[in-house]
Amino acid sequence: MMQDKDIQTIERQVFRSTVNDGLADMRAGFILSILAIAPLLSSTLGDFWSTVVWLPVYLAADVLLRLIKRRVVIPRLGHVQFGPERKARIRRTLIFLLGANILSFIAGLVFSVRISSGFMPSPWTVSTVLALFLVAAFSAAGLMMQLNRFFIYGLGTGLAALAGEWLFQRRMASHHGFPVVFGAASVILIGIGVLQFMHFLHHHPSSPEGEKNGRE
Repeated sequence: MMQDKDIQTIERQVFRSTVNDGLADMRAGFILSILAIAPLLSSTLGDFWSTVVWLPVYLAADVLLRLIKRRVVIPRLGHVQFGPERKARIRRTLIFLLGANILSFIAGLVFSVRISSGFMPSPWTVSTVLALFLVAAFSAAGLMMQLNRFFIYGLGTGLAALAGEWLFQRRMASHHGFPVVFGAASVILIGIGVLQFMHFLHHHPSSPEGEKNGRE
């Protein structure tokens, strides 16, 4: 008879397989693309609308990733029934990701309103706060999904925010360097996600029964 510790180990491995398909990396890359594209549109659309206009693109990408998860990933892994503790972790992960997106949107909205009313914080203050937020957000996601590379993403994107400001202060980049550093970070994360997804497909070939379940 298997012990609870053995069951938890197997469950942890299965859980990592369900989230280690590269789709989370791609989603994170698309989120970072907002930080790269919005500053370029702010001069014509304003800080608020430059963010809002990019949201449909992100939502379309999110829908596409969800379809890939449902039609490609799940049929290869099968439907997994986790225990109560693991279900709670998954629920907290989903709530966190939703909350992070909502908070990011609200923070951008409040910041835009404050700037419109004449509030001008120090550029280094903005970059430092953004860097801390990115480190915290990616680290929390990595902890909940048990993916160590997300801790590296957090550190890398946090340093990227500061590097962008450094480039801007030396007139080597516009818009606080965000289009450069976050554009590069977005491409890197999406690229890693695609490679991880290809690795997943290689190690989890499809089966006729799985394809049938994925279409249902």
